[in-house]
Amino acid sequence: MKFLKLGIFFLTIFSQFYVYSSTFNKTKSFRDFQKSKRGEKKYLLCVHKDNTFDYIWATTKDRSVAYVMGEPLHAISGEVVTKNPLVAELFYVDRSEAKRISNLCPMDYYIQPAEYYPIKLYQMLIIIEKNKYYIFPGHAAIESIEENNELFFAHRG
Repeated sequence: MKFLKLGIFFLTIFSQFYVYSSTFNKTKSFRDFQKSKRGEKKYLLCVHKDNTFDYIWATTKDRSVAYVMGEPLHAISGEVVTKNPLVAELFYVDRSEAKRISNLCPMDYYIQPAEYYPIKLYQMLIIIEKNKYYIFPGHAAIESIEENNELFFAHRG
């Protein structure tokens, strides 16, 4: 009987420890995200580098609105190896994702992850090597044109 009580006691302690530790471990480290392909889905907007009225939603070969998987970043520590000004929130994208979407926008357009409504732009960031980052150029906001927004619904996959 003592062994049964002792076993139940240790099982209770272990299960409480497991529950508490799993709540603290739910916060994903940046390195963990870097290894995974999961994250948030953002649609891609092509914004002309000189005219924020001129933008289009990036589309894939099958004409659906293109998207990228990544994760918003609120702060980075390390060396930024570009001269591009930081004008919007950062969105970390894996190098393979950045390569996959790199040719979706026409020449002279910035490719930017975005939320649809209200349209919120992000600047993409990739890791070149440990503690060295590349921030893509971009705009802080666009001037909305209803026709472009209607195209989003027509081509969303």
